[in-house]
Amino acid sequence: PPFKSTAGSRFSIVQSIDNGVILESLWQNYSSDSCFEHTFLIMLIVNERCKAAVINSPFDSLTKSRSHDKIDPAAVELKCSAFFQNVVSMSLLGDLHSRPFLLEPYVYFLICAFRNLEDVLVKKMMLRYLSLPIWESLSQVRLNTELQKSIQLQKFWNKYISKRKSVEANATTAVSVVSISEEVVTPKSVKKAKKSTKKDVQAVEVSDNSTKIEPSAPSKENLVVLETMKRDAEWFPSLVRQFIDIVCSEQKSTPETYIILYLERFVEFLVDLLSQVPTRKFLRTLLDDMHFLLLCGRSSIVTSQEHPLLAKLLTSLDNYMHFELDDQSGKALTWQEMMEESNARVQKL
Repeated sequence: PPFKSTAGSRFSIVQSIDNGVILESLWQNYSSDSCFEHTFLIMLIVNERCKAAVINSPFDSLTKSRSHDKIDPAAVELKCSAFFQNVVSMSLLGDLHSRPFLLEPYVYFLICAFRNLEDVLVKKMMLRYLSLPIWESLSQVRLNTELQKSIQLQKFWNKYISKRKSVEANATTAVSVVSISEEVVTPKSVKKAKKSTKKDVQAVEVSDNSTKIEPSAPSKENLVVLETMKRDAEWFPSLVRQFIDIVCSEQKSTPETYIILYLERFVEFLVDLLSQVPTRKFLRTLLDDMHFLLLCGRSSIVTSQEHPLLAKLLTSLDNYMHFELDDQSGKALTWQEMMEESNARVQKL
């Protein structure tokens, strides 16, 4: 495989080509149709720049328009949007399932992205995946409990669900129109029409004309919007489920080094996200509802005590999960408020 490396290496080939000329060339020729290898090579170079702790943001080459090249800022944003969508789709489409040795660099790229949210474009492209829509993956009881805590959240959720249903209805209509437009008139149907009366022939002609109907622009837009909404809601929960599947899988032998590196890197990623209010806001509730720490604690990989760094990171994650902080407002909670919240949850059970 083009990116496979020995365990523990830092993709030395990528390090050797990490220079502005290579990245600029890759980026200039990038589009929404670029292949998996094209996208991942850009990710690897960005990773190396993060590890090198460059002074400027490692994403500057991607997100900053260069006035002397007369690059339109809107075009830069469009290209960035295509790039980050392709990054997200790698996981959703299962492109990484057959390449498990790429899971660790993939997660490290996400760490780099969320550590550079001061970059306006990076923030716009990535923060959306840790917003309210991820609560679609909550159990109904937990969702109701969380929404009851805030009237404002209820309003936002109702508005989001209303928009989602509206887009789904319009997108369904668009799909129906597309299926009609794809119908064709066969010679058999024409022959049958000739045997009909003149009135029937006219009816057939009207029917034939209706087969040329094309979906309207708004209908096409609804399909795109629906796809975007699904991606926003499903991507991060799918990353968490993938981690749980791997860490909880029955291990007949010692896991490969790249799997352990991936597990450690992903927990580090979650610790980073929970340490910031904007990314903690909806994520902590999702992890709690998925019983993330409980499942990890039962994993044979964790309980074997052969991977102390992974165990240490999970302990750190546990601390951040139960940190005395209001997820929505970022306000520090007193011990009394924490106990009242805990007692309320027990009472609901």
